[in-house]
Amino acid sequence: MRLVNHLIQSSIKRHFVFLAMGAGCSSTSSAVTSSNSLQATSTAIATAPARMYSTDKPAFSVEVCKESEIGDGSPGMKQVKFGEFPVLVGRTADADRRLFAIGGKCPHFGLPLAGGQIAGQRLRCPFHGACFNLVSGDIEESPGMDCLPTFKVSVRASDQMVLVEGTPPADGKFVVQRPLAGYQPEFASEHFVIVGGGPAAAAAADSLRQEGYRGKLTVLSADSVPPFDRTKLSKAMAAEPALLRTAEHYAQHDIELMLESRVESVDPAQRTVEFQSKNGRVVLPYTKLLVCSGSSARQMAVDTPQRGVFYLRSPDDSKRIHAAGQGADAVLIGSSFIALESAAYLVANGAKSVTVLARDPVPFKALFGEEAGKAARRLHESKGVKFVIGELQSFASDAQGGLSGLKLKSGDTLPAQLCVVGIGSTPNTAFLPAGLLAGGKPGSPLVVGPDLRSPSDSNVFGAGDVLGYGHWQTAQTQGRLAARSMLGKPVRQPLATFFWTLMFGTGFRYTALAAGGDGRPSSPWKRAVVAEPKEEFKFMTYLVGEADQVVAGVAVGAGPAPVVLANLLEKGQPVDLKSLV
Repeated sequence: MRLVNHLIQSSIKRHFVFLAMGAGCSSTSSAVTSSNSLQATSTAIATAPARMYSTDKPAFSVEVCKESEIGDGSPGMKQVKFGEFPVLVGRTADADRRLFAIGGKCPHFGLPLAGGQIAGQRLRCPFHGACFNLVSGDIEESPGMDCLPTFKVSVRASDQMVLVEGTPPADGKFVVQRPLAGYQPEFASEHFVIVGGGPAAAAAADSLRQEGYRGKLTVLSADSVPPFDRTKLSKAMAAEPALLRTAEHYAQHDIELMLESRVESVDPAQRTVEFQSKNGRVVLPYTKLLVCSGSSARQMAVDTPQRGVFYLRSPDDSKRIHAAGQGADAVLIGSSFIALESAAYLVANGAKSVTVLARDPVPFKALFGEEAGKAARRLHESKGVKFVIGELQSFASDAQGGLSGLKLKSGDTLPAQLCVVGIGSTPNTAFLPAGLLAGGKPGSPLVVGPDLRSPSDSNVFGAGDVLGYGHWQTAQTQGRLAARSMLGKPVRQPLATFFWTLMFGTGFRYTALAAGGDGRPSSPWKRAVVAEPKEEFKFMTYLVGEADQVVAGVAVGAGPAPVVLANLLEKGQPVDLKSLV
């Protein structure tokens, strides 16, 4: 039997019983790369308390199934039920074959984990690729900020019944937040500063406190709201930003969140950050600096009208685009994720017409391969989106200074009252010294090593898009790892990258070998192989390099294949195509 079929067959046995919820998650420390010990911060690190639910309800045990009903790894994982919530029981897929009982809903979006894939002691979410330790419940790869609840589990010798012991959660939620340390005055000499307001910054701030850091902690964000889920800006433009943590959360855990604070310079010699705040210019000293300032939309090198042309970066941008799109002829420049996700939103939310202006007739071809790229275009066209292949010459304006159209180099004109530009991004590094950047060139990505520390300055760290390549999952995972590195703890970067997009309810999930340690696909592919069976908007493409070795893959629509491939690539080596098709 082919390897992929073996890994996904019968991953869940449908059997529901009731059981009681138990303890939360605990920390894990597996690593292949370690940072140098930071003596200066060691005294500012407290031992994190045990993570248990706070409840007065007594613990009790429940028989859930026979031991023979569960097995090793994904095929042997069984879904049972606790009250209204699913729980997964089984054995880890390693030599230890440890029994586990863990929450069955992913904390990211609350989607079921029952179709997830197990590798060793880790479970990967089948939807967005988040990874959880089956024994501790810890989140080890993003997306998501929280852990899964775990339960005491055993097998009764007399009749081989699997027993699960626990207590219901006091708040009724099915996720566990690791406890956070707080600031203590005796550690006032330690001041960690985080520059950025995205997923890397949010994950790093939480992780520093979760890892027991008790010194001063400041987050400088140029945004007007706390760190939020930026991926939703192009998918739900009229919605309020989905905060990763509330402002109250940061205050409760002594994390000074300074919004609308734009960093202008960093002085590594003096260890200071200079920024413009709402109250004026501030110079802030630091002992350790984490740069996760993200990226900005690449600008068009043409004159733009006073109104009607937008770049999507902030919640205010998305709301203005939504408002401008009502009854408008909308043009999206570029075939990026931002452009096509925005096109999908606008065609379903009030635009008169929607056109994508692109240079390449096949979106995402260089990344996904031709078949998956063509599927993305067909999907949009089936919903009324028009594609025009060409390049912009100039914008046309009406008498009031608003956008009236786009003049193309071909001589054609596209009528438009709304244009969203999505032609890529550039890292936000203008405030950093050139010596910290790639090639020593201003505006280039920040350079870090496998431990996310600058090789030029041991007190500077980086995470996310500012490194020149990134997606939501990569940025959030790197933020968490950078926090550990700042504390002198070992880190292990994922060896496989995973990201997704969703358009018209159809998902495109991509995974690739990223053995370089920075989340960037590390091996080029030469040909794309579409696996059978193939439906119009449901199939798996394997991207193949030398000697029929799979180095990446993309799934159009539902199915476990990209999650299976991600777990295989996580071993750090390409996968033989013959084992997958």
